[in-house]
Amino acid sequence: MGNRKMSKISNVSQVILAIAVLAAIVLGILGVLYLLASALEPARLWVGITLLGISLILTFFVYKSLVKPSPITVHWSPSGPLNLEELKCPNCSGALKLDDPNKTKVVCQYCGRLVEIVEEPKW
Repeated sequence: MGNRKMSKISNVSQVILAIAVLAAIVLGILGVLYLLASALEPARLWVGITLLGISLILTFFVYKSLVKPSPITVHWSPSGPLNLEELKCPNCSGALKLDDPNKTKVVCQYCGRLVEIVEEPKW
């Protein structure tokens, strides 16, 4: 199960989960008994399979409600010092203002040219 943690559950949810676990255990035991009894009467085979199926489904839902994956966090640190570069218009060499870092196009305030911002590798 790795680094999974139990989540905080309210008292009502705990009671419901306890009932579901008990029901899954009882249905599983009855399913096994019906499967064993199907040697004497083959019609009991389907009842046993059905009871075991319901037991497995209940067990799955209880497991899914109890086990929550731990949150994934990503940390980034540059390998060296960061150097800020000023963006310049290729037409008039004026400084470009980039208000939103998600923008891919900027209009030069000096010559009015539409400049596309492309990050190119440094190697």
